[in-house]
Amino acid sequence: MNAKDYLNKAYRLDQRINSKLEQVESLNALATKATSTLSDMPRSPNRATSKMADAIDKIIDLQLKSIKTLICLSI
Repeated sequence: MNAKDYLNKAYRLDQRINSKLEQVESLNALATKATSTLSDMPRSPNRATSKMADAIDKIIDLQLKSIKTLICLSI
């Protein structure tokens, strides 16, 4: 691999990492914008997990992928 290819690869990787960081920021905003709705109506037992839990799961996944990418790049 010559210098130009290496720098191209590093540039694309940097763009991907920046994109993932923007996604994490967006998901953090979504997770911290939690509001509760009080109702006396029973919930459906088949209801999926909350939006906040989904956002937190995505944040953790994106952060772990970013860390793994950085580790692979440093090797």
